[in-house]
Amino acid sequence: MWARMTKHKLLIKGNKTAPNYDQPQFIHLHEWDSWVVTYTKRRELKAHVTKLGAKIFVKNKFRRWRYQARFMAAQNERLALAVQHHNNAKLLQVTKVWGGYCQGRGKAARRREVYLTAWANWAPRKRR
Repeated sequence: MWARMTKHKLLIKGNKTAPNYDQPQFIHLHEWDSWVVTYTKRRELKAHVTKLGAKIFVKNKFRRWRYQARFMAAQNERLALAVQHHNNAKLLQVTKVWGGYCQGRGKAARRREVYLTAWANWAPRKRR
């Protein structure tokens, strides 16, 4: 069986005709028949795949390209959302700081008003 397989494969690789072991001088092996059928099917499938390989490659390339386009569109949407969130967070932070500054200025202005009013009431009463 192994000798037949080796000889068969070498002849096929050398583009020669394979020997016919169905003749009466050879011992009939059932395993040989199933192996030849399997080997032939594998070679036919390989030839078929080789023939369609370029088409399949292009098809898969376009499929990957389509996936990449969708992925990048979603990635850009996520990036835009992140930028918008970042800008809103910065604006909120700046607004809080300005609000605190204005609130502090308001307290200081009201306190200054109280002091100036008290001084304005006290100063005329003071005689030198």
